[in-house]
Parts: sequence; C-alpha cells; structure tokens
Amino acid sequence: MPVSLGKKFEEHFSTQLEDAAICFDRFKDDTAGYKGIRNICDFSVFFNGYLFYIECKSIHGKTFNYANLTDNQYTGLLDKCEYDKVIAGVLIWFIDCDVTVFVPISVIKQHKELLNYKSFKSYEIPDMCTIFEGKKLRKFFKYDIDKNLSTIIRLSLIHISEPTRHSLI
Repeated sequence: MPVSLGKKFEEHFSTQLEDAAICFDRFKDDTAGYKGIRNICDFSVFFNGYLFYIECKSIHGKTFNYANLTDNQYTGLLDKCEYDKVIAGVLIWFIDCDVTVFVPISVIKQHKELLNYKSFKSYEIPDMCTIFEGKKLRKFFKYDIDKNLSTIIRLSLIHISEPTRHSLI
C-alpha cells in the first residue's frame, strides 16, 4: 500500500527533529484505531524546557477543516496545554499554498467554541500562530526547527503574560 503524503510529511518532520538533535517521540498511529489505540498527536517534543504535543496534518487547498481533528485529538491536546511549560497544537502543511503553520490548540478552541468557525484559513493566520520558516526543496520544506520552536515558545509567553478578560473583572 502506498504511503500517504501526510505520513511522508510526518516522516520528514521526524527526520528534521532528529537532525536538529532535539529530544522527541513519534507516536505510531493506526488510522483504524486498532485495539483501541488512539493517540492525541503524532509527536511529543522536548525543547528548551518546554514539552510540545504536535499533531501533523497535511491538506490540499487553502482551508483546514476542524472536523479533520478527532474528538480525542482535540480534547487530548486541550488537556495537555493546561500544564505549565506545555504547548499543544497542530502543525498544518497547506500543500497547494506552500505554507506550514503551527496552530496552538487554544486558537482552535477559540475559533470553534467562541467564534463558531469551522475551519482555519491559510491566508488568515492569527498572531498566536507560527508560520514555519524553511527552505522549499522538491516537495517538502527544510525547516529551521530551532527558530520555529523558539518562536512558538515566545508567542506562548506573550499570550500567558497578557491579561485575560477574567483577570480584568
């Protein structure tokens, strides 16, 4: 059976984490949920004192439909981001647009539950998201892993330090 482009994207990302000498685990997933195994994401990554939970998705077109995340992935990633120094989200490769974006699960929650959005658009990227910088090769990108993960951390710190609506009441 041929390997899907999404699985190749995961493999390529895994190789780049390895090449950057970053501590990570790749969780093998079975799309059929064999024996009840349902991982919440594809990777756990430890970088600069932070633990990342990253679900990789690849999509043709300009929008990522939130229905492409299972309920298990959505709630699992939300649960993980409740911990200090833990960042959870989705790394979306928009194949046709040649752009990869890390979307924190908190942004997806805000979109789904507060704004009632059904999808994430590659051309409307919120401030809390990170466009993964890299050099385009034939099909995939060679990402600057250290720089991109550092940017995600920096953005998460800005988000945490901003006063919330509840803290102003």
